[in-house]
Amino acid sequence: METRSKIKLLVIRPDAIGDVVLMIPLLNSIKATFPDAEIFTLQQSYTQPLLRNHPSVKEVIIDWKKAGKLRSPLDFFRYARFLRSYQFDAAIFSYLDTFYACLIFMARIPLRIGDKNKMIPRLFLNKVVPQTFRNLLTHEVEHNLTLLKGLRPKPALLSRMDLYHEPRAIEKACRILRDNGWNGEKLIGIHASTGGGNRAWLPKKYAEFIEDITQKTPYRVVLTGQGRKDEALVNDILRAAYLPLSILNLIGKTDIQTLMGVVSQCDAFVGTDTGPTHIAAALKIPVLCISPTKFVKSLRWGPWDTLNKIIGNPKDCPYVCNPYRCQRPNCLEAISARDAFDGLEALLKEKQQDMTPNITTLRKEWFRASINLMIMINSMDTKKDAQKIVQVIHALTQKGMAVTLIARKPRSIDLFSQITPLLPIPIHILSPFQISKMIRFIATHDINLIHVWDTQKSERPRKKTPLLWALIRQIAALFIYAPPIILTDIEKDELENKDPLTAYLKAYKHYYDAH
Repeated sequence: METRSKIKLLVIRPDAIGDVVLMIPLLNSIKATFPDAEIFTLQQSYTQPLLRNHPSVKEVIIDWKKAGKLRSPLDFFRYARFLRSYQFDAAIFSYLDTFYACLIFMARIPLRIGDKNKMIPRLFLNKVVPQTFRNLLTHEVEHNLTLLKGLRPKPALLSRMDLYHEPRAIEKACRILRDNGWNGEKLIGIHASTGGGNRAWLPKKYAEFIEDITQKTPYRVVLTGQGRKDEALVNDILRAAYLPLSILNLIGKTDIQTLMGVVSQCDAFVGTDTGPTHIAAALKIPVLCISPTKFVKSLRWGPWDTLNKIIGNPKDCPYVCNPYRCQRPNCLEAISARDAFDGLEALLKEKQQDMTPNITTLRKEWFRASINLMIMINSMDTKKDAQKIVQVIHALTQKGMAVTLIARKPRSIDLFSQITPLLPIPIHILSPFQISKMIRFIATHDINLIHVWDTQKSERPRKKTPLLWALIRQIAALFIYAPPIILTDIEKDELENKDPLTAYLKAYKHYYDAH
């Protein structure tokens, strides 16, 4: 792509609030690479206020499809002609599907950059970049930045995420807070509902959590939301409380700009990985992310570029995860109000100490919260071998990582019973040759990382994944978000003598770097 004084680029992101916010580092990077570029975005009308005042964006174009303006095939061609009138030099698909790929092709935009792995939409692109969405170590922000590989010259990559509210947004937000009973107390914001990608925590749990905040801290809770669904959820929270909750109820009383003003007044913000929590992250407000399900991974969707804590115990659920349809309470009941309150206290303490987050620290926290590890004992002959495994498992579970232990032979149980300390988790007897049982186990436990532990192969480590495990991995991929990676060789010294969590994180990264 040639550099010239007024390059015009269109970035497509016609979906939800959080997705638009996580696209901001991409916009900042384009602007840093082409300072004189005019950057336009294609969005839904309700997300338009997010970027209306952003210095990297010249104009937000409202998507005709989401606005309901496409009533006939003729309207599609009118839409393409409308976009053609802007004379864009390039289009970047932060959101890619066949409709928008065809639309931009018909608009005759010369350079069309998108994901190589989407087979049908890529037919309409002329510059494709592989986005490895199954690599859990790559955050959504980084997936967006990957698209810049399609630009020339080599782009400047800025991971900074920022939002800009209108000049009077804070003044309006404070007025709404005062009108609803605020007397200047310190605030904790809570957005209890979710956009649908994850599941909302139980109202009774939120009620207990809010009671702890109001009784044990000087903070006042402000609840945000919009629409009847959010209003019904807040009413359920209020009914579930043992004591009257002295909350600031702003359900239905803020638009996006005012919401940004309210969030900016909070000392911390609580919710699932949904739009308002990503707004809080962009405003550098510490975020307590309540993430119940196995399916949604913080490594992909965690609060970016701000202090955060992830709260969830999805390993307690024995079912294959489908957050869009599941009505079972297991993952929601597994998170206690005490878990959330302890996480909030730790988050506020880090804020008071003015701790600055960095991506390495955040990724390690997200890895701990997202990855379910299975240690498969292929061979173990001595009590010394068992002792090493116990030490690794203790180190991991003490840091809150979900670990499952499987052995091929019952003799392993006898070896573990002869040593102290005892295993902190149960051991299952299961062979990989029991293919259907192994796949069911991996799917229900949402296993993302399998370490085949073989004490007999230290002198002749195998570099390739055994064919049987490769087969199990591919079939299990049909039932879980990210197929498990299989480790048959890992640095034992680092695993046993240093930090096992870091060792597994490095091994996971090395696997995807090598593939």
